[in-house]
Amino acid sequence: LFSGVCLFSLVISLILIEFLFTGLVNINSTTADKANILTISDLQKVLDVLDDGYFPSNKWLNLGLSLGLLNPKLDTIEHNYPKDSERCLQKCLTLWLTEDIEATWSKLADAVDNTGEKAVAAYIIVASWITMIPLHALVVGTVTSLVLVYPSSQSPYSSGAVLCRLVDPANSLVM
Repeated sequence: LFSGVCLFSLVISLILIEFLFTGLVNINSTTADKANILTISDLQKVLDVLDDGYFPSNKWLNLGLSLGLLNPKLDTIEHNYPKDSERCLQKCLTLWLTEDIEATWSKLADAVDNTGEKAVAAYIIVASWITMIPLHALVVGTVTSLVLVYPSSQSPYSSGAVLCRLVDPANSLVM
């Protein structure tokens, strides 16, 4: 009986993971991006995601250039805040969020990827997906963690696997 329940839970979990993965892979990025335009009011959220993903603030200049910001404006930021890379990063992102009327998580992830920080870029994509998908509507239990990374053949970002841990209402681990 126990092995039957475990097998059933495994099958349900795999179906859920396939649904999540297929749904995320097939999201129309143009539609999703338009629905998720970033503005200056999102500055703290952007800073938090970069911090949570461990983006090195000393790469702020390369990030700014990758975001399409003009070098003279970035030079001004560097001149105004010498040796304060965290403040320079904040000012760089402020400039981007106020100048780019189509700023999105995808653009930010691409720019971060251009700085060589592929893992942070993947983290940004995952963080933006989590805000786009109402996971509570997909499962009965509570999602305790969700890590979704494309296989390397499908994404310029980190290779990896799909992992989804769910907890049922009785708090027993499903997967």
